[in-house]
Formats: sequence, structure tokens, C-alpha cells
Amino acid sequence: MRRLVDREDQLSFRAMQVLIEHSVNPTEENFRRVLEVMDWEKYLHFRAMTTLCNTNHVRFGSDNLRLYYDSSRGLLEPVPWDLHLTRMPKEPGTIDFWNSHGPDQIQRATLENSMLRLQRNRVLWELLGDGGIMMRNKFDKIYDHIRPLAWADVLTTPVQGHKMDELRNNLFYNIKRVHKVLSLSSANLAFRLQGDQQAALEFATLNFSGIRLKGIHLSDPQTFEGEYQLYEDKNANNEFDSSDTLLASVVAENGAIDFELDKYILPDVFYSNDYLEGGRYWEFYETVSGRCRLFLIGNLASRNRKPMAWRPPKIQVTAVNAVTDRAIAAGVINRETPLPQGSLGITVFDATAPFDLNAPNYTRQEFL
Repeated sequence: MRRLVDREDQLSFRAMQVLIEHSVNPTEENFRRVLEVMDWEKYLHFRAMTTLCNTNHVRFGSDNLRLYYDSSRGLLEPVPWDLHLTRMPKEPGTIDFWNSHGPDQIQRATLENSMLRLQRNRVLWELLGDGGIMMRNKFDKIYDHIRPLAWADVLTTPVQGHKMDELRNNLFYNIKRVHKVLSLSSANLAFRLQGDQQAALEFATLNFSGIRLKGIHLSDPQTFEGEYQLYEDKNANNEFDSSDTLLASVVAENGAIDFELDKYILPDVFYSNDYLEGGRYWEFYETVSGRCRLFLIGNLASRNRKPMAWRPPKIQVTAVNAVTDRAIAAGVINRETPLPQGSLGITVFDATAPFDLNAPNYTRQEFL
């Protein structure tokens, strides 16, 4: 390590030791120290570019990842140095692939932290928000200048110009694919009435980017009155208890309640591997739905209601794609009016009565 670090600057040597300590012993505390000695904004931009190139050739600990120590700020910066450009597989619906070796411990800790992964994805969207037009134009400006010189080399097979054409096609494919994956939006909300004073709102994100929940509007002029609280099921035990976090408290007005929120619901990931597209081995982070359960407390239904007579409240949800900030359409799921692609589908049902195994044998009068 010493030959790659300025021996006259002990601070740079110590900063490198922090990175090595985390690589050897990856813990939350060691990674927190990595964040303190790394220019994180530059690191995320660096990793955004390695994602677009779909390269596994730039790992900390190898000679393909160099670092510059800025003594004026006491921070390390990544120096791009030698990478491969590989075409991404079409499936699964992720953008983080490796065809060998896998991620280093710093990259792994970044991608397994939902908020840091969101930061990386937002950097990607800064680069590709226009559909990748600006990035492709910048690449072609350099490409068009070098390509005639590469084609002049006819002594190697395949000729260098042909290799450049293949790299260009693969990069443009990756740009298009990453843009598509980040821009997709999809989520569900299940409103479960659990009693006349309590309901559970269960959100599930079904896209790579996740959603940012900005508001929930509910209305029932015949029922809603008084004060209402919205809690998050912090310990994920599916029960409303003292450990749950109060998100908002409002008073109903004209039979309606409005909660203004700023809540991220992001997908989880797990590391997996498979043989994809022609039997090539790949390792990747598979995306699984992110979930969030909220509890709504207040007067929600008549205590003496009949099971078949409950009328659900009208529900409106304001949400955006967590990466792109594009609005997500939301509506109740029904057969007559299908929701557009990329929507947040809402289902509402009364879950207060336990399921009766004998119910299918009852007459209508017996059931009611």
C-alpha cells in the first residue's frame, strides 16, 4: 500500500488504512469511517459510471482503482483507471451485475443501504434524465474523432474500429436499459379496516427506484370527525403498539383528513447469481419489494355496522418515483376501469371480522 500513497503525508496513509480496515472487517462502524474519509459525491459519480459500463474490473484492493488524497480537505477521491465495458443482461430487473469477482466491500455496503443506493440512482438519473441523449452525444464527439484512426489499424483481427463499434453499441444499450429501469413506477396500497377506530395502510413498492410518499387524503363525510393520527409500524410486527412512530396528526374538516408526508418506501435487495442469456454466469443484486405499514387511528366506521353495509372511504394518494420525482397515478383497482401502467393500485376491505370457515355453507340471511 505504501508505494501507492505519498509517504510524506501520514494523513493520506491513515485514510487508506480506514478503507482497508473496512475491506478486511466490514462493519457498520468501519463503513461509517469510510464515509468520513471519502469524497462521497465523487465516489457516487464514479460508481454511476462503472454501473453504466457494467464493469467488474474496478474493485478496491486491485490496481484498477486508484485514489487521490486531497490534503486541503482531508478526503480521498477515486481516480478512474482501466475498466471493461460489458453489455447488461436483459433480466432480472436490476442494473447491478458482475460476471466475476463481485462488488468490493465499499460498493457492497453502498448498495445494501437503501438510502445510499437511492443517492447512487439519483446520480445516474442526473446523467440520463434526458434519455441519455447528452451522454451519448459526448461519447460520440470523442468516438467520431478516434474512430478513423482506429480503422487505420488493419493488422489486428478483429480490427480496432470494429471493437469500438461494439463497445459503442453496448454502452448505448446499457444507457437505455438503466434509464428504463429507473423510470419505471409501480406500487400497491391495501387499506385494511381493523376496527371502528383503527385501520392499517400497507404499501408495497414494485419498482427498482421505490416511491416517495407525499400525501394521503381520505374522505367519508358521514363518519370522519375529530382528531386522527397516522403511525408507522416501526418494529414491523403488524400490531399497533407504543414503539410505533407518530408521523402526523390532523383534525377532520368537512368529513375529510389530509396527511402531508415525506416518506421514502424503497425496495430491498439480496445478492444472487444465475446463468443468464446463453448460459453466461452472472452475480447480481436482485430487487424485492419494499414495504411499509402505517396505522390510522380515529373514528373510521360505525361500531354497529353490518358486514355487508360498510362503505369504504375515498382514498387519494400523492406519490412520486423516488429517483425521477415523476408523479405516480393512483386509484382504486377495479375491473371496469384498469389503471394505467406504472400506477399505484389501491384495494380497500373490512378485516375486522375473523374468517368463518363455515361461511360458504350459510344462506344469505344466516351470513348477515
